[in-house]
Amino acid sequence: MKRTTTTYQLPSGKTTRSIFRYLREWNGLAQPVDRALGCYIIATDPGLYLCVRGASMGFVLPVSVAQRILELVKVEEALLGEMP
Repeated sequence: MKRTTTTYQLPSGKTTRSIFRYLREWNGLAQPVDRALGCYIIATDPGLYLCVRGASMGFVLPVSVAQRILELVKVEEALLGEMP
């Protein structure tokens, strides 16, 4: 089997040669953000390319903004998990 020399950039800015790690990390960022915003993912890398459900136009969300939204989603989930 031929070893891959392709490198992929992760949302953190680091690189990997593993397509599986690349997809896992981009999806780990994109999916919670897409659910929180009510959008669907068109593409990733270098940012998140999203389209609002029911609209015909999309927009680009920089990774730094997507990471902040992800942090807020995690805070919300933690708070909801503490509720009786």
